[in-house]
Order: sequence, then C-alpha cells, then structure tokens
Amino acid sequence: MASGSGRGDRPVDYAAIARDGRFRALRVRHRTLVLVTAVLFLGWYLAYVLLSAFARDLLERPVLGDLNAGLTLGLLQFAVTWLLAALYAVYARLALDPLAEELRADAGRGATTRLPAVPPVPVPVREPVPVPAPAAPRRHRPPSPVSGLRRDQVSGEWTDLGRSPARPGVKGTAR
Repeated sequence: MASGSGRGDRPVDYAAIARDGRFRALRVRHRTLVLVTAVLFLGWYLAYVLLSAFARDLLERPVLGDLNAGLTLGLLQFAVTWLLAALYAVYARLALDPLAEELRADAGRGATTRLPAVPPVPVPVREPVPVPAPAAPRRHRPPSPVSGLRRDQVSGEWTDLGRSPARPGVKGTAR
C-alpha cells in the first residue's frame, strides 16, 4: 500500500506508519484533546441554556448598571469559545505537531525500517449465515378421509361430511 508522498518519487508506506507506536500515541492525544474540548464547550453552553430556562431570576440580577447576569453569561459564551480554541491551538502546537512532524520526516525519508514491525491484528473472517429458503406457499389440501371435514371455499367454515351434527352445548360430541 504505497503511494507517492507528493514530495518526491519515494513511496510512503502508510500501513507501517499506522502500526507505529508514535502514530497511535498521536491519535490518542488528538482524540483526548477533541473530546475534552467538546465536553467543556457543550457543558458550558448547556449550563447557559438551562440557566436561561429555569433560573430566570438569577439571570435577571444586575451586575453592573444595566448589565445583568444573563447578558454577562451570554457574552462570556464568545470569550469561552475563543479561549477553548486558543487552548486547542497551543496544545496542538506543543504536543501534537512535534510528533506529527517526526512521523512526517520519517515517512519522507522512507525510513520505515525504524518503524516497529507490529503485525496487524487478524480480523476474524465470519462465515456467511445461511439464509433459509422461503417456505413454499401452503396449498389447500382436500380433507382427509379420516377426518371427514371439508372447508367451504367461500365462507371458510368447516362442514362435517357424513356425521351427525354435534349436540348443542356439549363439546366434542359428534354422532
């Protein structure tokens, strides 16, 4: 699985890079950063929405002149958004970019021999589950001579052939 890197004619072994422990660490750091940032932002926003819905008296308190707590918290939404974006950029510059540059440099040199040859985890091959063939449609069979019953095609009622009708009120009495 090699393709050009765009920097020259050297192919890049992306599978080897994906197996590298540094790349895995980079992905874990990035995932953690994104998750923490998203939880902080959404938590702050949800707190503001819940306060505005259920604590109106708290948000109506004046803070400074005509500026109340609700307007202050609303304006702080912008500040918190910018702060989280700045923290994201600083963390990425300090913790993610150096590792990414190191991986990029190794890939540009074709230095896949430095990368540990960790065999990929085998994916179990699942056998396809056999799907049963659809059942053949049931055909109306003529009554067996043993039962002596026939079903009327129009009304769907059963008729006793050659037997006396059952006595009213007594179950299971025929004949």
